[in-house]
Amino acid sequence: MKRDIEEPSINLTTQSLPEYQSETIVVIGAGVAGLSAARELKALGYQVTVLEARDRIGGRVWTSHHLGVPVDLGASWIHGAEGNPLTQLAAQLSLTTRPTKLANASFYDSDGRPISSSESNALLSRLDAILDLQPQPDEPDSTLAEAVDWLSLSQPLTDWQQQQLNWIYAALANFMGAEVTELSRAYFNEDEYFSSSNVLLSKGYEPIVRELARGSDIRLGQVVHRIVYGSDRVLVETEQAVFESDRVIVTLPLGVLKSGQVAFDPPLPERKQQAIQRLGMGVLDKVVLRFPQLFWQGNTDMIGYLPRDRSDAALLLNLFPHLQEPVLVAFLGGQAARESEQKPEEELIARVLRSLRLIYGTSIPEPTEAIVTRWASDPFAWGSYSFIPVGASGNDYEILAEPVGERLFFAGEATNRQNPGTVHGALLSGVRVSKQVMLEHRAQISIF
Repeated sequence: MKRDIEEPSINLTTQSLPEYQSETIVVIGAGVAGLSAARELKALGYQVTVLEARDRIGGRVWTSHHLGVPVDLGASWIHGAEGNPLTQLAAQLSLTTRPTKLANASFYDSDGRPISSSESNALLSRLDAILDLQPQPDEPDSTLAEAVDWLSLSQPLTDWQQQQLNWIYAALANFMGAEVTELSRAYFNEDEYFSSSNVLLSKGYEPIVRELARGSDIRLGQVVHRIVYGSDRVLVETEQAVFESDRVIVTLPLGVLKSGQVAFDPPLPERKQQAIQRLGMGVLDKVVLRFPQLFWQGNTDMIGYLPRDRSDAALLLNLFPHLQEPVLVAFLGGQAARESEQKPEEELIARVLRSLRLIYGTSIPEPTEAIVTRWASDPFAWGSYSFIPVGASGNDYEILAEPVGERLFFAGEATNRQNPGTVHGALLSGVRVSKQVMLEHRAQISIF
């Protein structure tokens, strides 16, 4: 169930404490969770080393400059700006943010004809009604599609109804990274949220990632294969080296944990293994197009397209208000994204252009630059963010967050029941795991 939450603290302390200076910590993953944990522990005085498999920091937060302007290829929004710790960081760095609203979108049917405001408002109201569904704890869980009569495909639909249904399916897949036929009716949207609008960063997430990483010892290109943990030390084996430490914080994405490509010795407790397998790893991909000039409404936040073919992008983000450059971002979520990753980049770009030409005419220009993401095929992510399918629950996020013994700790968006699938969820999980490490260390110090 969604509810407002209070503004958290994002710093444990700003003063190094002598009793922690002999303790060594290895953090696996230089995404936001790992960087946040390293930042907090370093401030306390711990000796922290961050191991990152990629040749860059940020993980699933990745700002590209390939188009000549900053574009986030992974996470884009600060979800709920008011009271959000990311908003605090953005303000400290003097970053410009701008809200976006789905209500400020131009909608078109599958033939490219504009949809009236009354029709688009009705469409958005149906979407909001689904997102506002409350859990029914006394009823057996079912898929979201089975639980919402309007999402059922059992009755004959007119062409117009089918277009609306396709858009609702696509929008939910974009938001959740999964299909309504996968999502748990009881738990799909139970996370908490910060109030107010979602905002984009004019320079992308890059400045925030750099600030979180500032001063940390980060080793790039370190692909972890095995973690050996016991009662006194932990060994982390990569392709290049073996790192020994007092404790390890694992911030690997859920998709990597599900893949089994990182071995744990001894194996993780059965309770944690089952939670990892029950949770789902969703996917949201982007087709980013830069054009030589603006040919759409520059002041609209988004473009909604009601497709007959569900593999077409149903939602495009207009970056012109943020960048003052003609850039559109088409979204593909869930199964449409997974299927698109098997197709060549040229075909995916052509599909988006086909929709745009139905709306704006065949004379619109070819893009000057393009980027296509493939997060489900990324071996260091295997997806975009977690979701709760039928058979899982929010409790699985909490199980994944539990330490194993005194040496092995876990962080990441999939360990944050209150804010899964978000950058601030990852950030706050780093703060949480830092406190766990500190308290465990203090308990051991008190024993002796």
